[in-house]
Amino acid sequence: LLAPVDDRRLIFRILGQIKKTYLIVESGNSFFLIDQHAAHERIVYDSMMKDYTNNKKMSQALFDNTVITLTTSQKEKLLEHIETFNNVGWLIEDFGDELILVRAIPVNIKNDLNSFNVKDLLTTAIDQMSVDRDRRNWEEDMFALLACHSSVRAGQKLSWNEMNALVSQLESTDYPQSCPHGRPTMIEYDYKTVAKKFLRT
Repeated sequence: LLAPVDDRRLIFRILGQIKKTYLIVESGNSFFLIDQHAAHERIVYDSMMKDYTNNKKMSQALFDNTVITLTTSQKEKLLEHIETFNNVGWLIEDFGDELILVRAIPVNIKNDLNSFNVKDLLTTAIDQMSVDRDRRNWEEDMFALLACHSSVRAGQKLSWNEMNALVSQLESTDYPQSCPHGRPTMIEYDYKTVAKKFLRT
């Protein structure tokens, strides 16, 4: 699920997980509530963008090729921007009429997706495409969507090792304060402010 952290001394301490959704993390004179899904989105997105920039392999073959039925407009939009889909890891072929054949999916997506989930993910990506946006942003938006579908979910219990790995990897990203969609990954609470709330001097 999450890569293990190394043995270096960390500057934070995991205090626990709330509602299987938020991590409580202490660091310095503050503690943080971290949204585990938003945090993992940032980690996965940055990893995919790095691989893309370094021209690494972006695709993984499906165990079984999947035939998907699209609407006419969806198929037209897909074929119009097929290069963008291929660049982020899809391998798609025209299969006649309103059908397409999916041979491979982006490498960060689980390879146990069934045909319904593949279609749902693909049509969501197609619907996000917009002809008046520049090509670079299409791919960035696609990576943001893929990161969302590849990340740990709210309501998912994490082990202590997974929580430590999540925070450590988030800390090493360029923009740890927000997910690729712009939502905050964390909220900070300063201990001095907390003390004032309890009327401590």
